[in-house]
Amino acid sequence: MFQADKIIAENKTPMSQIIADYLRRHPVITAEADQNFTVMP
Repeated sequence: MFQADKIIAENKTPMSQIIADYLRRHPVITAEADQNFTVMP
């Protein structure tokens, strides 16, 4: 995808761990419907 000379940092942490850490720090998530999509039958 990227050549090695363009990579300045690499993170070996799995995405699931990053999400879990975020949810531990932010236990309440406010969801909002912004009406930017439509469900078609």
